[in-house]
Amino acid sequence: MQDAYDAVRLGTLIDEIQDHAYDIPQFQRMFARNALWVGRLMGRLWSGGGRIGSLLVWTPRDDDLSVRSRYHRRQNPADTLWIIDGQQRITAILAAFGIKPPWMSPQQWQRCGGPGFEMGITMDRTRHPKLSFPTGGPYVPLRRIYEAEETDVEEILRDGGLPTDTAFALQTRESIRSMMDIEILRERAYGDLEHAFEYFTDRNKGATHVALQKDEMALSVLSHYFPLLHQDYIDPLLYDAADNNLRRSLPRTRINVMLQRMLAHAREGKNAIAAEPKDLEAAADRLKRAAPAAVHYLARHGVNRDELIPSAPLTLEVLVALFDRFQHAEVDEFALHWMVCVMGATDQNIDRKNLSKRAQKAINTGDGYTEVRTLLTALLPPRLPRDFNDMQLHLAPPRGGRRTWGKPGFLYTIASATAVAGPVHDLAAPDTVFPQPGMQLRPLCENAPFGMLVCHAWMSDRTAEVINAHHGWTRAAYDELQPTETVRRAHQLPQPPKDLPPEQISKWLIEERSPLIARTLNDLFTHVATLRDSPVP
Repeated sequence: MQDAYDAVRLGTLIDEIQDHAYDIPQFQRMFARNALWVGRLMGRLWSGGGRIGSLLVWTPRDDDLSVRSRYHRRQNPADTLWIIDGQQRITAILAAFGIKPPWMSPQQWQRCGGPGFEMGITMDRTRHPKLSFPTGGPYVPLRRIYEAEETDVEEILRDGGLPTDTAFALQTRESIRSMMDIEILRERAYGDLEHAFEYFTDRNKGATHVALQKDEMALSVLSHYFPLLHQDYIDPLLYDAADNNLRRSLPRTRINVMLQRMLAHAREGKNAIAAEPKDLEAAADRLKRAAPAAVHYLARHGVNRDELIPSAPLTLEVLVALFDRFQHAEVDEFALHWMVCVMGATDQNIDRKNLSKRAQKAINTGDGYTEVRTLLTALLPPRLPRDFNDMQLHLAPPRGGRRTWGKPGFLYTIASATAVAGPVHDLAAPDTVFPQPGMQLRPLCENAPFGMLVCHAWMSDRTAEVINAHHGWTRAAYDELQPTETVRRAHQLPQPPKDLPPEQISKWLIEERSPLIARTLNDLFTHVATLRDSPVP
């Protein structure tokens, strides 16, 4: 039960947090907001038209020492208040003020993006103070004014290049003071850890797009019964995925799906909360090994960015299941060939509905690696198309959708990494060969739409600088870079004509380069062979 209510000023709450009076319990997710969300929240508070909402805090029983912090392992004082509901909002406000929550380490704060959410005072077109992220112009961090003596505000504004007249300074002080005076309803709950978790789940039953979603809630349930799940397992997996530019492809929700599939079948879904802690730990140990193996397997073959993965379930989830059961699968190319066959098949000759689940079922039920390969191969069409339609390369993903290079981009990445047309050396730095770090798909012409593969090539920063300086893949760019014919062939880059104007490059690439890329993708299919053609895949 919520046993007491009181109101606390935002300014007082910030001071109490900085005095280490609060912490976050083990079952909470990590701070997960972006600059847009933080800016909107602070904008409403700055204008005086926003509310923070209530804050639910829990005080444990005096003899309850079972609660653990979400972010650290040190012992908390007995009078610590644990934030059950409101972590995301309060942390966002602290971030805007440039304050690191004391319950987080500097490394965790950096990983959450906290330092990038700091806001400050700028000036709008009517010469009034405005709350904003740094813009490169006159700017004063919000925290400087918040912590300054009233008599020092004008000098601080002057240092930031802002007006120092009385009206501007007064409005700045009053706006910040009004924010600090906003009252927050603080609901206090008491009891043991089970009671705290009940309060938490009750608050998140009606989840919205900014609250805990179903899979995230499931992780919270599991971490309640296995307290080290977040700190020792989930967070390292998220960090590893982010370090390999696959943060969106391996979020908490997908980790939860894979974790529950590693539990006994009867423990999946809603029944997972009945799993024994030792079973949760065993499943988490398996996931902690298999998920990074899948991420690094993709990276070795060039798939090292979210936008190169057209379907995370058909890549990461299947790879994790395969590598979890058969570690030696990480060193052969069957998984790679299987994904190429899946992505290369047309929608007319492969049943994609629930293909990921069917593949994982085959992995989990097959009697040994050879049989599993046979079962996975049986999910593929009898043969792949040998005439990849180069018109598919001309289509950019629809606006507003997930940024991805689609299936052609995935296939082209694999073809480049496996040197189907020869090693892909960087045009400006020949010692750099894809998929070494530093080479990305970058535009070959001005205003090239993201997703249009024929208008992009693998480049280092230096190559991109040269091509941009010459307004695209013009004859001048070619003359400066002087790539050999072998290097151009590996990139599927025709030699640009001398009189090719920058505004015609896109059309020229579509006409001249599309058939070359299509031929390379068809050569990739020949290289991996049709798995169904082999008696033993």
